[in-house]
Amino acid sequence: MDQPSGALLMVSVDIDPANAADLENWYEEEHFPEKLAEPGYRGARLYRHHDDTAKFVALYDLDESQTASPPPEHRKPASERSKQMIASWKAWTRSVWDELPCAFSGPPQAAVLIVTIEIEPSEVEDFERWYEEEHLREKLAEPGFVHARRFRLHDNPSTCLVVYELNDPTVTIKAGSMKRGKNWSHNVWVAV
Repeated sequence: MDQPSGALLMVSVDIDPANAADLENWYEEEHFPEKLAEPGYRGARLYRHHDDTAKFVALYDLDESQTASPPPEHRKPASERSKQMIASWKAWTRSVWDELPCAFSGPPQAAVLIVTIEIEPSEVEDFERWYEEEHLREKLAEPGFVHARRFRLHDNPSTCLVVYELNDPTVTIKAGSMKRGKNWSHNVWVAV
């Protein structure tokens, strides 16, 4: 298997829609600048779910997966504003993904389609070959799809993540395209 070329920290947040503007401001004014000042953080972007204004996802580009979990002595204490913001979240998840080399990567677009796929451990290499050599070419030939980045869950390499950069958040997901792997999930997110 290929060695990671970087990592992605993905944080999904469900909030009260009345707090959306506060969340967006907190990320842009405080949280992202703090994180991007830390070693190992390359970039950060915030997206709102295309169909649900109470759901957000933050994507952080990292030098390596360990960047997402610094030792306690290197962690900065949270500000009061950060504590209040996080306390207002209805639910949240955090996951770290190792980036796979991908011939189809490129700069950020206005929206992303985030796809997760579970693969039988014995089928990972075959799946990745099919995904890179066949599936991505087909998907990126469809209207709205610009390029893609691929990842493996850091603690479970049989779970994959693909972040498709889109120039149109209204893309159609064809059911037949999910013919390998299991438990596919996909959501379109629009840049904030």
